[in-house]
Amino acid sequence: MDHDQYEVVFRGVITEGKNVEEVKLGIARLFKVDAAKVSHLFSGQHYTIKRGIDKQTALKYKAAMLNAGALCYIKQEVRQEAPPLAERPAAAMTLAEVGAMLLPPKQTPPLKVNLSGMSMAMPGTMISEPSITPKADIDTSTFTLVDREQEQ
Repeated sequence: MDHDQYEVVFRGVITEGKNVEEVKLGIARLFKVDAAKVSHLFSGQHYTIKRGIDKQTALKYKAAMLNAGALCYIKQEVRQEAPPLAERPAAAMTLAEVGAMLLPPKQTPPLKVNLSGMSMAMPGTMISEPSITPKADIDTSTFTLVDREQEQ
């Protein structure tokens, strides 16, 4: 029994004597989508129409595309099976010691700041005059307090 997987690939080539718009409409009908959705298939790039199918199904897709006026080809998929867990090598990772440097320290260049126009004041010198905040004049005469224990 054939367990190989195939994909159907289209790159925008149409059969001789067919109009591109005809073929777009044919493919749109085939896949039951709007013709605008298939127009990108005609850019000349390779587009996989269907993948992971057996050879018989791939041949059916190719025939249906040919009937719509599109030339496509079938390509066998390359299998990349992972080995069973028992055959996989053990991970070669370990834990670093506590406090170990995992990455080298980032080297940042020193800042180049021109401080020639600045000077330092003597310790304890007032740098600026303290600002005096005006006293807030809030009228609270209209507020009353309620004893919560008496309300209950």
